[in-house]
Amino acid sequence: MGLIIEIRINDDQPILAGRPTLDVLTAMVTFVRSHNDIQFRAGGMQRLEDGGTEQVEWLLRGLSIGDEVRLKIRDSEQSSQPISVERETGTSKEQHEREYFEHLKQKYEGR
Repeated sequence: MGLIIEIRINDDQPILAGRPTLDVLTAMVTFVRSHNDIQFRAGGMQRLEDGGTEQVEWLLRGLSIGDEVRLKIRDSEQSSQPISVERETGTSKEQHEREYFEHLKQKYEGR
């Protein structure tokens, strides 16, 4: 099964986000009051054999009041070309986690 989210904003051509190998697929609208910013994002994540991950993004777009966002959940093997794919190996993931741990340790041990 290939879960796909078909996304149509206003009357634009639909974007088909997803692929059969994804472990996570998201589509979300985010509003940040302090910046008066509304964004729509669609992406996903899959775990790799080396313990790393691959982050895939199909859509990142600003929205305005009155925009219409329509989502349709589909079963399809076809999807749109992603706008970005970022791989993180298991080794680099462990290194980032260790750096973050050390940062938090330094921040909170002094309290």
